[in-house]
Amino acid sequence: LPVRPGMVAADVGAGHGWFSVRIALAVHPGGRVYATDILKEPLAFLQGFSAGLHHVERRHAPIEPRHCSGDRDTGLDDVKAGSVDLVLMINSLIFLADPKGRAADLTYLKKIVRLMRPGGLLVLHNDWVFPNAVDRAGMVKLLQEAGLATQVQELAMPAHMPAETFYEERPGGTRRALRRGFIIGLNKPGGEVLRLVGRAVDGAAAVTPVGG
Repeated sequence: LPVRPGMVAADVGAGHGWFSVRIALAVHPGGRVYATDILKEPLAFLQGFSAGLHHVERRHAPIEPRHCSGDRDTGLDDVKAGSVDLVLMINSLIFLADPKGRAADLTYLKKIVRLMRPGGLLVLHNDWVFPNAVDRAGMVKLLQEAGLATQVQELAMPAHMPAETFYEERPGGTRRALRRGFIIGLNKPGGEVLRLVGRAVDGAAAVTPVGG
């Protein structure tokens, strides 16, 4: 990730904050990390962990946990528009391939885009595409409709991720197919463009800009 001191990041669906903490170390000094989640318990853990880390290390940027009241609440509506450099959505949200929910999805994503500075980067990483979820092409289209740029940055999934696997809703129950997911980055138009840093991982290709 293109993180450097002074940046502001939002970790959407942060959970216990594995990424939040590492970004906070990278954007120190002068930066800030907003960590959102729909569950209160992981955020409470993260808040305590962050306080302890600050007491011991004193070399990480502030981490501000934000609780989301629902799956389409950003928890960030009071944050100043254009103030966030980097938004992460790592295995945190599933957008269903259901036209009935599309208006709510777009409203939510537009609120996220509002936070981003021109040239800022949104990174969406989904390990797997579920049978009823929007696929890569559909997700790119949705993000572009929400106001992000047409060019897509993409990192290949590590080679150890199989092309297909399955899950069972209960042990021995019906098997449902999962397809290998995707890691994409889209920028907000204008300004200094943040770019993913290409690096081979387990034989995967480096970052590749591709058309929308």
